[in-house]
Amino acid sequence: NEIKEKVIACGECPLVVGDEKLLKVHVHTMNPDDILNYARNKGIIKDIIVEDMDLQVQKKQ
Repeated sequence: NEIKEKVIACGECPLVVGDEKLLKVHVHTMNPDDILNYARNKGIIKDIIVEDMDLQVQKKQ
């Protein structure tokens, strides 16, 4: 499971669900471009959400 291993290596709170045709991936990372570039090389990606968790915390303080 190469994709799952890559996601685990890229950050925290990794989640990979789906099958050979369609995956949903969630990961907390300081370098979202790394995982997005990896995903682009694996196939079509859509519905991308990148959020700055540090900024969200700052706004709440």
